Amino acid sequence: MIALPNMAHVNAGRMQDKAQVDRTRRGRWRPGVSGNPSGSIKSKRYLELHAEIVSDLGGESALTGIDRVIIGQAVTLLIRAEKIPDTNIAVRAANTATRLLASLQNTRRRREPKGPTLAEYLASLPKDRPA
Repeated sequence: MIALPNMAHVNAGRMQDKAQVDRTRRGRWRPGVSGNPSGSIKSKRYLELHAEIVSDLGGESALTGIDRVIIGQAVTLLIRAEKIPDTNIAVRAANTATRLLASLQNTRRRREPKGPTLAEYLASLPKDRPA
């Protein structure tokens, strides 16, 4: 009796992207080629925490690129802290995330102007004053 190949497997291979099928002869993915065509997918909890922190800091438009990286690292650490069974490691991860977010808030406070801008100051000067 001759064994026939599983047709579902053959058809699934035809439907994959060409980049996905790019594997070595041994069936392993080539370096830099992912098996997930859409890349890594963030968890729902990650997206929730990220959105909350971003809204607390004034929205996406108020953030710099470095701010976004720091927020991403802090959210990743907070999620790990929630899942780690060892309390010592969980506390360390949570404390590190807290320090990252605190440093972010401190740098944002330093960026905010303390007084009126030069244009506002010049506009507030009396007009009848000689130059």
